[in-house]
Amino acid sequence: MKAIVCSDLHGSVSSALALKEIVQKESADLVLMLGDFLYNGPRNGVFDDYDPEKVIDILNEFAAKIIACEGNCDARIDKELLNFKIPLVNQVVLHGRAFYLVHGDMLDKKMVELKEGNVLLYGHTHKPNIQLVDGVLLLNPGSIALPKQSNHKKTYMIINDDELRLYSIGGELLLVKSITSLFESH
Repeated sequence: MKAIVCSDLHGSVSSALALKEIVQKESADLVLMLGDFLYNGPRNGVFDDYDPEKVIDILNEFAAKIIACEGNCDARIDKELLNFKIPLVNQVVLHGRAFYLVHGDMLDKKMVELKEGNVLLYGHTHKPNIQLVDGVLLLNPGSIALPKQSNHKKTYMIINDDELRLYSIGGELLLVKSITSLFESH
């Protein structure tokens, strides 16, 4: 099962269209979205292509593939307009491993009871991260629309079987790792 992992779209039409193209090109089974779908938030500038209404239409085209969680910039109305559920925490099992989806802004141990061997997918920071902490793999795909790392690349991840890939939205492969090897490396 192939899953696209992305976060922090923030109402960008060009990034939503790029995501749709990636989902089609990769024949993705699932799209794991980690919050902040439509609104730019008070700390971010407004994109030239900021249009939440168009982003809603684009995301709803492949809503059946989306497993999502709520971000700090998401509003109650989003849950009515987007055709997928947006809980605070979500979970999916991929390749026999539990993956938990949270936005990352309110993350604490009470939100999700993680066990060794679990994977926590989170966004919010707008910076890609891969880290093993206490036997839990933490994965952040960065932002597909508003990157904040020094190279300013819009990024997303693909999980396919045991393989994890980090890409720029332009298709540049930035990292390839085996999930199993990430667990074994520490």
